[in-house]
Amino acid sequence: RVQESIAGSSGISLLLVEGQQPPSLAIANNNSVCAALQSSPEHVKLCDPFCGAAHERAIAADTLTHYRCHAGLQCFAMPVQIDSQRKLAVIGGRALASSADYRELAERFRSGDLQSLFSDELFRNVIFADEADLDHAALRVAKAAREFIEEPQSEAVDSPTPLKRKAAAAGQDATPSAEDRRTGVGPRPGLDRRAPFADSIR
Repeated sequence: RVQESIAGSSGISLLLVEGQQPPSLAIANNNSVCAALQSSPEHVKLCDPFCGAAHERAIAADTLTHYRCHAGLQCFAMPVQIDSQRKLAVIGGRALASSADYRELAERFRSGDLQSLFSDELFRNVIFADEADLDHAALRVAKAAREFIEEPQSEAVDSPTPLKRKAAAAGQDATPSAEDRRTGVGPRPGLDRRAPFADSIR
């Protein structure tokens, strides 16, 4: 829900990944061009050096990294610490920065090397954003990751999750109030490990 909220309000794609992409653990507001490319066995290899390897690059760098993919889409990748058992990263953006980039990509689908992928759905959700938009979204992702506390799947069953038990053992209130969620109060004590990372993005 947090990922969908940030992707929707920022107007960019966000993917949570644990390794080679695709697949992703969770995806929000995916660019329809990326969806077409990555669902094609013939064309997905074009994405492999970019979004495919983004998790590996983000984990190795341990910071935010920007890249421009073969389709001319501006992207970022960054590690997120929301699960102590897994090395996770977020891929964000998948956005065109200019009308010239859009025209060049459209021409590839119209008469170039990607014309076999052309369909009515191809340009259904094309995303436009500049690098500043991506950095702003990355800051929001970093803040959300610092404050993240996993909630149970069902409201009716309130069994403690590992993160809730950990917070309770540390004497923290594991369930943020409605007011906290609305105003973005935080970060929670003990979950501020990524503050230097957010500062570096700024």
